[in-house]
Amino acid sequence: MMIPKAVKLPQYKDWWMYEEWLPMNVWRILLDDSMGLFPWRPNP
Repeated sequence: MMIPKAVKLPQYKDWWMYEEWLPMNVWRILLDDSMGLFPWRPNP
């Protein structure tokens, strides 16, 4: 999938580990969008 590599947030490019963590954060958003909030469970 090309989306994680295509997303850029230039206002944060100077943040430490920006290049390393941004694609992983994009994957998490895509995962939440497809599966729902995981491992969220309603309170019993």
